[in-house]
Amino acid sequence: MDVASAAEVVAAIAATGAVGGLGEEAASHAVEEIRTRINSLLGRRRRAALRQAIENPTDQSIGELAQTLTQAAHSSADLTAALHAWANLNSKVSESVTFNNFANRAVFNSGGNINFGDSTTFS
Repeated sequence: MDVASAAEVVAAIAATGAVGGLGEEAASHAVEEIRTRINSLLGRRRRAALRQAIENPTDQSIGELAQTLTQAAHSSADLTAALHAWANLNSKVSESVTFNNFANRAVFNSGGNINFGDSTTFS
């Protein structure tokens, strides 16, 4: 994943507080960590984009935050690595959930309607 794509994913997470596939508490913790780390890695002028996106998470403000993160990442190896890690967190959760749904569907098709209750996620 390129830096701009990772920045778009992270900007959406930071602005909206939504991380796909995580429970409320885990998502809240991850989002707070992302926001805190972005705040520490961005300069004072660039922090305004994060505040604006959090206060008013529109497509425009999220896009501006993504652009700010992309520009800042070009001069910060730490931010580049963090963006990729956060973006991959979101995609790994999605892959895990997709695989879990596929596994449940396969069991249903082969054995009838079997209720597992809370199913285990495989990764």
